[in-house]
Amino acid sequence: PNSTTYGRIPNRIVIGGSYYNTADGTPWFLREVYEYIQYFGDLQLAATYFDTIKTAIEGEKTRMDEYNFSTHGDQETWMDAYIDGHVCSPRGNRAVEIQALWYTAIRCAAELAERLGYMTEATEWTNLADRIRENFNQEFWNAQDNSLYDHLKTDGTKANEKRPNEMFAVTVPFDEFLNERRETLVVQDFLEHVVAPHGIRSLWNESPGIWNPYVNQYIYYHPYHNHGTLTGMDHHDWSYHNGDVWLWLTGPAVTGLVKTGFLEEAYQLTQVLINRTLNRGGLGTLCEI
Repeated sequence: PNSTTYGRIPNRIVIGGSYYNTADGTPWFLREVYEYIQYFGDLQLAATYFDTIKTAIEGEKTRMDEYNFSTHGDQETWMDAYIDGHVCSPRGNRAVEIQALWYTAIRCAAELAERLGYMTEATEWTNLADRIRENFNQEFWNAQDNSLYDHLKTDGTKANEKRPNEMFAVTVPFDEFLNERRETLVVQDFLEHVVAPHGIRSLWNESPGIWNPYVNQYIYYHPYHNHGTLTGMDHHDWSYHNGDVWLWLTGPAVTGLVKTGFLEEAYQLTQVLINRTLNRGGLGTLCEI
């Protein structure tokens, strides 16, 4: 309980130590337990994992801010590239997808607690989820361009970087997180800025520049993952989440597009995955970028 990463599932377990440098692994785990039980009705599994679920939530509550948002380090989201002490895509300390996942995890846990008869936890977690949803809609909604901010910085500044992460708020499996109008506007913003014919960009290709305090300069869209140069700002990790197309993002993109009625766009992205899976690289495999 005294650990700064109490309740977290490790990102990696290796000989000599474990790495807990991910804020999203634990809420993904809670969501997957819930979805597994939705498919198979295996409440015995939920009962087996309930203490783990409770520990995960209690641990994350120690890292909440005044809005009940989950806080994390600059490189503790999936955009975690890190070179020689420099975070390549700093997104601390409250990323948009982390809050969507945190809300989802709480709602999943509350429903499981209710099914298992743990009504005290079910009520507490439902109330917590309600507060997170209300504060999220207030603090993350960018009324100027009808989108969601990518993250809130430690100093309270709201970062309007055009990245794909806002789509995760649309794919929350509980319909009331965003209203229908906001879901549609988020998807339209997503389509306009980060969807390319070959997949989902990690950063808008016309990004005006993102201030990176680790290198004391602006970081711009990097169109190439350059393995040939391994030093300086041309190191391939600078493009890793600042321009590279990531194939796994097509899954949540298609989910959000179908949910909001953009079926043709969803089909086109699905075709990209089919081509990658059947015709490129190893048969039946999907490349990272």
